[in-house]
Amino acid sequence: MPEYDNLLCEKKGKILYITLNRPEKLNALSRALQLELVDAITVSEEDDGLSVIVIKGAGRAFSAGYDLDPSETQRKDSLKDPALDRKRLLQTQRQWWRLWDCPKPVIAQVHGYCLAGGTELAMMCDLVVAAEDTKFGYPPLRDMGSPVSPIWPWIIGARWAKILYFTGDTIDGRTAEAIGMINFAVPAERLHRAVDLLAERISKVPLDLLMLHKAQVNRALEVMGIRSAMQSGPDLDAIGHASGGAQEGFFLPAGEKGVKWVLEKRARLFEGNLFDMIEELKRK
Repeated sequence: MPEYDNLLCEKKGKILYITLNRPEKLNALSRALQLELVDAITVSEEDDGLSVIVIKGAGRAFSAGYDLDPSETQRKDSLKDPALDRKRLLQTQRQWWRLWDCPKPVIAQVHGYCLAGGTELAMMCDLVVAAEDTKFGYPPLRDMGSPVSPIWPWIIGARWAKILYFTGDTIDGRTAEAIGMINFAVPAERLHRAVDLLAERISKVPLDLLMLHKAQVNRALEVMGIRSAMQSGPDLDAIGHASGGAQEGFFLPAGEKGVKWVLEKRARLFEGNLFDMIEELKRK
């Protein structure tokens, strides 16, 4: 495997471990990191000695989402033009389709925060194993736009997708397992071992059969329209970025007072967690 600035790659037997390696930024998905991940997936496809790919994050999180660094000129300029913004967002979604289209099984090993773009990355993987205390969610839905890659309705159904979209609240790994968002939730200290068990078991199946199995499941969802439905992501996100709610709620104040100020304001407005509050009501 090539050496990357934002990824660590390690091959163990038939398994390739790709680690998102921006721990100081909670593995925020910069443009550079996204391109490197696509390249690593592409390179791995050509290695017939690899049967399974595992994607995980260094440090305290899997990924806290897309990098909001205002120095990223392409993103900053595109927000002024919905058509240009849509073009940029389509490019982002195409990158996540590379995980779907990769003929080999891809497992997301998730811990800490898995937010916004981080959830899109994880959900586009074939299987997901997470720590029980992982935080899954999409807080930017509260004041920025819609998901770039809206796969949640296909994974967890309309009821759960809508409540997560409408509130931007997070759920933990246990809840994610219960609603079918992920395959397994395990204690954090046993996450690595659980993923190894899964990856090693899958790797015992001949690669050519694994590729046929993945293609069959993916084709079933594609016949049902998943690709067409997902095209709404870049379209509606671009419209959302230009909307009054997003401009007044996030982008304009972020430009004037900084992203940190807006995120702190959001945290105060949405203090607490809806799902925790509902569980507390149940116990009363």
